[in-house]
Amino acid sequence: MIFLSSYAFANTEIHRYRDANGNLHLTNRPVQPLPKSKKSKKNQEANLSNSNLRLAGLGNDVKIYKFTDANGVVHLSDRPTDSHSQLIYAGKNPLPMQVIPFSGSSNGKAKNPSNTSTYSTPFTPSNQKAQQYAALIDEAAQKAKVDPALVHAVVKAESAYNPDAVSPKGAVGLMQLMDGTARRYGVTDRYDPTENLSAGTRYLRDLLDMFNDTKLAVAAYNAGENAVIRHGNQIPPYRETKGYVTRVLSLYDSFRGVQ
Repeated sequence: MIFLSSYAFANTEIHRYRDANGNLHLTNRPVQPLPKSKKSKKNQEANLSNSNLRLAGLGNDVKIYKFTDANGVVHLSDRPTDSHSQLIYAGKNPLPMQVIPFSGSSNGKAKNPSNTSTYSTPFTPSNQKAQQYAALIDEAAQKAKVDPALVHAVVKAESAYNPDAVSPKGAVGLMQLMDGTARRYGVTDRYDPTENLSAGTRYLRDLLDMFNDTKLAVAAYNAGENAVIRHGNQIPPYRETKGYVTRVLSLYDSFRGVQ
């Protein structure tokens, strides 16, 4: 199994080590226990460039899973390693570097661009139906570090705050979770508002981290992250998705009081 672990790969020194199980890790900073760090060579387990990341030995079709360890280090692997692993990419090898949910900063700190959502203060909606779920939304948003106004915008667009909503494609609940997304985030009951909001908000956070752009994260929430990647990290040219992004961002601006 090949592991990649880092906050940043691009334009930085790469260290490598094998854990007790013989799994290879690549990281931008030494991780204990690590007796000696060396720069990674181009012809070793991963070939890095500004546009692509090729994983040697994995074939042309790959799946990439993400998890965060107890020390806060984000790991990428080609197989799920525990119950918290999340599938973030299924496609061709080499991978577009945009798939890798890390910044390009060399200090190990993730970027927080001004156009991505972070938790700030609780949002109090005026709509009575929205008020019913405001506390749950704020709790989920705070845990995932997402602006609750953005979560409200997604919920409003997805289900109009109806926990029993079911789409023609089979999406369920307040944040319209598909079965695969629900399983990815450990949801057992998609109709349960607490589970649905928690999973949907964590998914939204992962998309914000992946694309570093609120518009693209919202587009990916509707069309899937791979659709955004396939279209060169642009909003896919689907009528539904383009309309969805416009609606969610309009609601988001309205909820934040942006003219």
